[in-house]
This record gives sequence, structure tokens and C-alpha cells, in this order.
Amino acid sequence: MKRLSEGRQRLRREAELDDFKLPAIPDHQAPAKALAITCSESPVLSAFVASLDPLCILQNLGGTLPTTQSLDDPNYRDNDVGWGTVAYALGQMGLRQVVLCGHFECCIAAGRQAENGAPPAPEFSVRNDTQLAEQLVVASKLPASKRASQLWLVEQFLRMDAYLAHRSGHWGADVSMHALWFDEDQHQVFAYSRDQRQFVLMDRRDFERLFKVLRADREKV
Repeated sequence: MKRLSEGRQRLRREAELDDFKLPAIPDHQAPAKALAITCSESPVLSAFVASLDPLCILQNLGGTLPTTQSLDDPNYRDNDVGWGTVAYALGQMGLRQVVLCGHFECCIAAGRQAENGAPPAPEFSVRNDTQLAEQLVVASKLPASKRASQLWLVEQFLRMDAYLAHRSGHWGADVSMHALWFDEDQHQVFAYSRDQRQFVLMDRRDFERLFKVLRADREKV
């Protein structure tokens, strides 16, 4: 336990996570009863997830979920490690909290923007979503580089939404989602608000509430 604690503290320091002024998470606390979906490119996100200590992690470039079209293709579905991990976390492990993490200057979002000459929004594969156009204005006032990475995170949020709707007969209505965007330029963390359709700056109390929810027993959430 001591080595694990020292490793987490070293990772936080090397990633400069402490510059974000996040509350410390005591080592004696239970793991977060959550599935974390996060980008593997950012040491800040890796340090945060290590501190959060979720019970299940899906980590790849961009924190990317597959398109939801794969859910209707049985030949593709069996080879889909992304949805396979989500299904295992929600079905076998019984987790009901999902935390999606994105960050400023994400290489996947930047690449999509460079290819399309616009924010990475045209292909969401979220079918019949009447609110999709409204969701895409969440970052309209931001510089292009930050807007692209926020919209990329919203896309993953919507893909997860569509997956839960597809599995509504199993656990869809019982799962809570949280999307956190790390501004590594300003050392700030924002949470996506469905109601406001934008990312809202988090303070210490917001984090403490989130950590409490993620560690609560399912019956108490």
C-alpha cells in the first residue's frame, strides 16, 4: 500500500496534476465504483485516473468509443473491445457510474479538425437524435483548438448515450455519466452540463461531491 501511495503521489507530481488544485484523495478510501474512459495521450489524465482508482478503465487515444453502428452488426460486435469493456463493466461488474475524461490539445480531436477543416462533429452515428444540433454548439465561443477537443468529448458522451439507449432493457436507465474536460493550458477542470449544453468550471466542492458519488454504495447513490 505504501509503494502504491508513493507511486500515485509521484505520478501526480510528474504530471503536474496538483497544479489543477484538485482535492487530495486519501489512500484508505475505497476504489471508485466507476468505469473510467480516458485518453492515453495525456499524463494529466493518467495521473487523475490513478488517483481516482476506478474499478474499471478503458484507455486509448482520444478516450474513443466505437461508433454505435457497430451495435447493429453482429460480425463486428464480437471483435469490438471498446463496447466489450463497457458491457463487462456495466453487466458483469455491476458498475453504474461512467466517467469520460478528455483534454485540451487531444491529438485525435486535432487530427479530425485538420482532416475536415472544421470541428470534429459531422459523423456521430447517433441516430434520430433531435437534440444533436443543439449539443454541437456547446463550445462555440472557444478557440478552435479547445472547441475541437470539447466537441470530441461530447461525441463520446453521445455515443455512450446511444449505447445505453440500445441496452435500455438491461441497465441503460440506471447508469449515470460524467464528462470531465481538463484544460492543461489553464490548469482547470470542467464538467459537461446537459442542461447548459456546455462545460462548467469545477471547484473543490464539485470534486468532493463527485468523489462521494463515485464511492457510494449503489443503494445510496
